[in-house]
Amino acid sequence: MILTNCFSALPPGGTLFLIELIVPENPQTDFGVSLNLNMLVITGGQERTEEEYRTLLRASGFENITIVGSTSLVSLIKANKPKPQRRL
Repeated sequence: MILTNCFSALPPGGTLFLIELIVPENPQTDFGVSLNLNMLVITGGQERTEEEYRTLLRASGFENITIVGSTSLVSLIKANKPKPQRRL
């Protein structure tokens, strides 16, 4: 719902930036896995994998999704609201 509201609030061609901890696809021991368990138990939320973020963003209407890792625990996620296509 939050991503859908962000999509609605952005102008056509607008960009959304998220800073999130991304859980690995096949976690062994990872800080994000421990944090995911804490979020689930305490708030009912969860950390997500890269593909889960892409799926949520696409379902909200975003495109051109880019995820850039960093040397810290978090990654930068960038997604665009499409511009309307011109009719001829």
